[in-house]
Amino acid sequence: MLRCNSFRVWLPYGSRDRLWHNYQGSYIPPLVIESDESYLTQSPKDLIPEQTEDLCLKNISFPWQSSSFPKLRSLQITGAMAKSPLYVWEGPFAFSVIRDILSACPCLKVLKLGPFRHEYNVHVNDTLMQGEIFSFPSLESLEMKGSSSDLFWQVLDGIEFPNLSKLVIYPSCLDVYSGRTMYSVCRDIEGRSLLQSVIDRANCERLAVRIRRGSSAGITVQGSNDAGKVIDLDPLTIDSSMETAIEVLKAIKSPVHIEISGETDGSFLRSVKENSTIASLRYPPHSRED
Repeated sequence: MLRCNSFRVWLPYGSRDRLWHNYQGSYIPPLVIESDESYLTQSPKDLIPEQTEDLCLKNISFPWQSSSFPKLRSLQITGAMAKSPLYVWEGPFAFSVIRDILSACPCLKVLKLGPFRHEYNVHVNDTLMQGEIFSFPSLESLEMKGSSSDLFWQVLDGIEFPNLSKLVIYPSCLDVYSGRTMYSVCRDIEGRSLLQSVIDRANCERLAVRIRRGSSAGITVQGSNDAGKVIDLDPLTIDSSMETAIEVLKAIKSPVHIEISGETDGSFLRSVKENSTIASLRYPPHSRED
């Protein structure tokens, strides 16, 4: 019997078909669903079989319902997710959509968000963000790519991931919210930062922090273990001031390889050495401690 490696479905504009309602099989291969409209009003159960474990949605979003996909283990969402292109003033906030998705998939282990369309702006729902923190212990891998940083910090601030062992962040544009993303990753939670928690759970064997100063300022953090890359924050922030660099380094308790480029003075180097567990340190040859 031939076994499919993946299955792809295209939904034309205006489609309201109920897919899979006659499907009797027990195995669903990795499923990709695409559409030319970003928000469909029918139930996701009309489009996605309940036994699906690996799903990718491209340019599509649903009215997600709690615990509707208990078997889903891996989910990728890309394209237009945050709101409808036709009724943008009625569209949900991106963060609330993501929280609804996690509620619908209580056993999800891998979540990949983005890249998203640039024309759909992410809005901050302050009332929602001030509510009770939502915990999602089953998630082990979180990747967020190709959106502005305001989506990233909302996810990291509003949702707890106590068992995360892989974290990837690639913002598509460097904006003022990159500092809030850095704070979310580095802030202390019960004795350690989210960043250190991922390092510990992933058994990270090599950890590198690159601090770029000057016109192309930024701080990136990358880590790997024997299975590959487990931390990739590129960039974590576009602020490479002494205060921000030290805050990032203080959030890391493990030995770290540090590389500094651009204008660096003696006080900056001393602060780096005093506030980090250094595995190695590289900096411009003309720099020296005063």
